[in-house]
Amino acid sequence: VRVATFTSVADQWVPTLLTGFQQLYPGIEFDLMNSERYAEIEEWIRAGKVDCGFVSLPTVTDLDAVFLQRDMLMAVLPQDHPLIGSAVFPVEQLCEERLIALKEDADYEIGRFLDALPNRPKPLYQVSSDHTILSMVESGLGVSIMHSLGARADRYQVTWKPFDVHQYRDIGIATAKGARLSGAARLFVEHVCKALGT
Repeated sequence: VRVATFTSVADQWVPTLLTGFQQLYPGIEFDLMNSERYAEIEEWIRAGKVDCGFVSLPTVTDLDAVFLQRDMLMAVLPQDHPLIGSAVFPVEQLCEERLIALKEDADYEIGRFLDALPNRPKPLYQVSSDHTILSMVESGLGVSIMHSLGARADRYQVTWKPFDVHQYRDIGIATAKGARLSGAARLFVEHVCKALGT
């Protein structure tokens, strides 16, 4: 089964999904392809390079997609940050911080969130890896904005805070419209929907 995914899903969902699936259907082989660009994942699905893929919804119209979960944008703070005790992180505070941002071509949702603010904060650092961002925040180099799915990565000593302005992405699993999936691929998509769907 060929599956396309992006980092936060690959880190937080895929291991558990594969473990559960292999318990039900042992011996099925998987080929996982990772991209931080949703458009690239959509193209892999359309071109038949993968059987299915995790996407940000809404997706292109020539894919069949099923909503799985909503994922909220959050502030990621070093543990000695002055606002560590507050219930929310005010978005206007971002302009006062050393901001560590995921590169724009990798996550346009964060870019849209920043563009919608009255004063768009300018990142001090632009990074292409979620793990690098978390490590930099942990080291006290600044604050960042990430999706709440990444908060499950408890190997970093950082604090996650919701913003006072909410922004989400909806995650789904998609296949090419009208695609004739193999039995194993169809079973995997059904397994994902059952395990993660609301």
